[in-house]
Amino acid sequence: MAASPVGTPVHYPWYRKEDTDAFFALFQNNIANFVIIAITMLGMGFPASIVFGQVLPGAAVAVMVGNFYYAWSAARLARKENRADVTALSYGISTPVMFVFLFGVLLPAKQLTGDADLAWKVAVAACFISGAIEAAISLIGRWVQYHLPRAAMLGAVAGVALTFIAGEMLFKTLPHCQASWSLSGC
Repeated sequence: MAASPVGTPVHYPWYRKEDTDAFFALFQNNIANFVIIAITMLGMGFPASIVFGQVLPGAAVAVMVGNFYYAWSAARLARKENRADVTALSYGISTPVMFVFLFGVLLPAKQLTGDADLAWKVAVAACFISGAIEAAISLIGRWVQYHLPRAAMLGAVAGVALTFIAGEMLFKTLPHCQASWSLSGC
């Protein structure tokens, strides 16, 4: 849909049938991430009181508030530009970042301190610092958008994708290689 003539307000619907599909896709993605978080943290030795009493409820509230904020932002932009074709960005837990925090922050903090509660506090501080850095960098977002080539910005995303694809194949191949090394090499 294009913008309407000047002076004629466009009706921006709060719900469309396509939103149902988007909801279930985002819901399944976030549920899978919640399950991974719970299983990984319990496997690392974190008590259920932290996992189910703080981590998962906090993540659920953050996802819910983030999605409502993005929906409100989309409605505000639709009114501002008098358009009905504005879509809210879906908000959820970033899977790569989740693994970085699980294995790059929580696990080392727990191994170094031996204290699950202190490791949890370290992870919360790391999340806060990460958010503060993102907020600070957002102040120069427009400058970056206009001065860096799009390929430069997408290169990091492509690198992460290729790493995951290659890593999956590598980890599937290694067990087969290890079994055959003793016989003929891989």
